[in-house]
Amino acid sequence: MTTPTTKPAQPVAIVTGATAGIGRYPWKEIKYPTSCLFPSSHPNPRYTAEGLATRGVKVVLACRNIKAAEQVVDEIKQSSPGADVVVGPHLDLSRLDSVRAFAHAYNKLGWPCDLLVNNAGTNYIEPAMTEGIGALSQINYLGPYALTRLLEPVLIRSAPSTIVNLSSIMHRCGGGKGGGFVIACVC
Repeated sequence: MTTPTTKPAQPVAIVTGATAGIGRYPWKEIKYPTSCLFPSSHPNPRYTAEGLATRGVKVVLACRNIKAAEQVVDEIKQSSPGADVVVGPHLDLSRLDSVRAFAHAYNKLGWPCDLLVNNAGTNYIEPAMTEGIGALSQINYLGPYALTRLLEPVLIRSAPSTIVNLSSIMHRCGGGKGGGFVIACVC
């Protein structure tokens, strides 16, 4: 985690899921199942984090895999000299204690959050429970919701702030028995 010496003057964005998927790669470089039809190019085929950083936004990568996040920071700084990108506190959306710890650590930094991009997610994992909840639901829905609510005081102080929640269209791909991915349920 990078420890700040002063509060940054430029806008600050927290981006989850910046080590894989559209958080890291342009859409056209991601290998999707052939049953899914995606555009061959995206209006902004840049990485989410890098795209923000090249526009003068300080980007905080909120990731589960810190080593991979550090590699992304190095790649962004290499391809976009002057980009202000840092690895934030560890964030594992499958564990609410990790979500709480991230929010607490970020609050202690004293930085604003002008933009929260809830981009992390998964489209297939082995059926599992985490904290008594289906892991898929925890990672894709409850984790980002908890993160947003826990960062709410920072978002309010940073007003006007923006929250962007990304979701997948993998439900259109079908596959598996019954024509869809029914992996976890909240009971």
